[in-house]
Amino acid sequence: MERLVDRRGRLKPLLKAMRLHQWAKNVLIFIVPGLVLPTLDTTDFVKLVLAFFCFSLLASATYMLNDLFDMPDDRAHHSKHARPLASGALSVPLAGLFMAIVIPSTIALSFLISTAFGITTLVYGLMTCAYSFRLKRLPVLDVFILAGLFMIRVIAGANVVGAPPTGWLLTFIGLFFLSLAIGKRYVEVVRTRDKGSVSGRGYVASDEIPLLAMGTAAGFSSVISLLIYGLLSQSQIFHSEITILLGSAILAAWVLRFWMIAGRGELHDDPVIFAVKDKVSLLSLGLIGLIMGLDITRPAWSSLF
Repeated sequence: MERLVDRRGRLKPLLKAMRLHQWAKNVLIFIVPGLVLPTLDTTDFVKLVLAFFCFSLLASATYMLNDLFDMPDDRAHHSKHARPLASGALSVPLAGLFMAIVIPSTIALSFLISTAFGITTLVYGLMTCAYSFRLKRLPVLDVFILAGLFMIRVIAGANVVGAPPTGWLLTFIGLFFLSLAIGKRYVEVVRTRDKGSVSGRGYVASDEIPLLAMGTAAGFSSVISLLIYGLLSQSQIFHSEITILLGSAILAAWVLRFWMIAGRGELHDDPVIFAVKDKVSLLSLGLIGLIMGLDITRPAWSSLF
């Protein structure tokens, strides 16, 4: 009984350190496959599921690596001090063992899924390591690295099914997540006004206005990129212009609301957690997915009526 309690006591902080809620980011793997859904077969779906778990486990290991290097800064943070490694709930040797097993295993599995996916996964792992070691402390570059990691997720999914994404789709993804990454830094700057700088991130209180301006601009530029992708791209994914117009309008409203909440200082430290828990965000995402999904699959369901 004591051993069972001890194992549960170790498992809970380990699972928390894995940040399972962050696996929602890896849904981006399914974006390009979703756009070419009618062309996929059973093998593609199996590979995509394996790719999702492979990428998610690797991401969990890199989050743990990042937390390991962030321990001194996290212990001084108003909310991050509760993270398992920073609080001491998770031991460093156990976290090291998890990373030593998961990182090489997931990279090996990724190459079994496909060579292109394996290379993409390896690049993602190297970029996250570079971010954890040094790049996260370099202002401006850090948010572009974060946006790039989201773009890599989309490219990874495309490589699984052999359907390369268009430049405008990647531009939309990059700008949208650049806006969220800047939002994350903006909240940190706002909450540390009295201290004068953000610990371990290279930002100071006077960066608040430039971050607000650039974050908002990137968000609305992503909406314009989505419109160009849907209306002017050579790859005719959508059957109706109304689809992309409605989807873009909902996204524009969400971006405006996101930055209004950020400006009021009401945004969570992590925009992803905000999006996952916020009912309006979930409703917006659901509506965009429903509208675009019905349009993409229209040849299949329209024949039934």
